[in-house]
Amino acid sequence: MKYRRNLTIIACLFALSVTGSALARGIQDDLKLCQTAFKAESDRRYDGAIFRFKSERGSKLRTLTYKMTFADQRYTVDCKVKGGEVVEIVWHDIP
Repeated sequence: MKYRRNLTIIACLFALSVTGSALARGIQDDLKLCQTAFKAESDRRYDGAIFRFKSERGSKLRTLTYKMTFADQRYTVDCKVKGGEVVEIVWHDIP
């Protein structure tokens, strides 16, 4: 009986680790998508801007928040990703 319980615990831990790594891969993919979108946008407007990742929220529509610094200007930028595509980039001024 102890053997079966230990096997169940190991199986659950394995399932959690696989789920966690799949979720982490999803976030990493979304970060790369946003960085590509920012690069395309900054080539036009903000050449040399520095983006720093701050937070992530949501699941199906994931919102990744960055802080951007460019020539004494500061912005908070939200990158919204859904289904492996950047849906919207929203720029907010920081007072």
